[in-house]
Amino acid sequence: MLRSILAVAAVAALAGAQAQAQTYVTFAVPDAEWTVAAGINNDGIVAGTYEGSGTAGFVRALDGTLTTFNAGGSEGNFTAGIDRNGTIVGNSIDPNLASHGFIRTSDGTITSFDPRHAISTQVTAVNGRTIGSSQRAGFPIHADGFQRLRRGRTYEFRCSGAQEISPVAINGLGVIAGSFHYHAKENHFHVKAHAFVRSTDGACVFFDAPGAAQTIAVGVNDSGTTTGTYMDSARTALGPAHGFVRAADGTFALFDVPGALETDPAAINNAGTIIGTYRDSQRLQHAFLRTADGTITPFDAPGATETSATAINDSGVIVGFYATPASVGTAFIRSP
Repeated sequence: MLRSILAVAAVAALAGAQAQAQTYVTFAVPDAEWTVAAGINNDGIVAGTYEGSGTAGFVRALDGTLTTFNAGGSEGNFTAGIDRNGTIVGNSIDPNLASHGFIRTSDGTITSFDPRHAISTQVTAVNGRTIGSSQRAGFPIHADGFQRLRRGRTYEFRCSGAQEISPVAINGLGVIAGSFHYHAKENHFHVKAHAFVRSTDGACVFFDAPGAAQTIAVGVNDSGTTTGTYMDSARTALGPAHGFVRAADGTFALFDVPGALETDPAAINNAGTIIGTYRDSQRLQHAFLRTADGTITPFDAPGATETSATAINDSGVIVGFYATPASVGTAFIRSP
């Protein structure tokens, strides 16, 4: 009995030490109404979006230096992510509220682009290659996926049978994950989403979490493990969200943050650690991380009333943003 008590005490002490070991850095672009960290690379460089006189992008160097930039969108610019090369991607909004892609290289050069025939472009991620979706004119709505190589050549792609495709994540090997719809309708809220993984040879594998009414993949790591959100069939198709992990062999693990009304994964790193957000019984939003062994740790930035985790690098450094009674959005970096 004494040995068991000592073992439990040792585990509790270790957990407490791990909790205390987390360090936070919070920051905001000067004079900004809000600052949101959207991505972090393995060098610790952070990219995101802020609202000042307009909505624009920023990059934060490892020493804390903030550099702001505008990709040319008269109605705002929104950062989607950053890769190992320091390349930042995102979307700029024109006066007609159409979205266009942009790429900002580490030397500050900004290039705007759209795939051929696109009336709207949504960039979602970068990992050597930039990915996203492009919408063409006409009805029913049709959206193709695309990937843009570092030298600028853009390839559009489809998955057979999918009318709308939304690639949202790409791993270091070029495997892409996202969601798609079989049929588009005028009211998109009535369209059910399913997940896909597209291999480097162009083959698409469609899947749904077990028992899911909708499945949305949001991240894929270099081992081919995918994470995302599903809505179960016991509720409405747009009901409370739950998390899933799908291994490369197709096996699933389903999870929720204990006591959460909703669980929404946002990203996965190469260690298999998943981060995201969940809503508590008061519908307030908090962050969580889930390690590869299934251990879930909820967390909030210091002083936060609500916290959103948006990205994680391979060292386990997490970025996101949080709100307090005095601020609607401040960026944070959480280091293990």
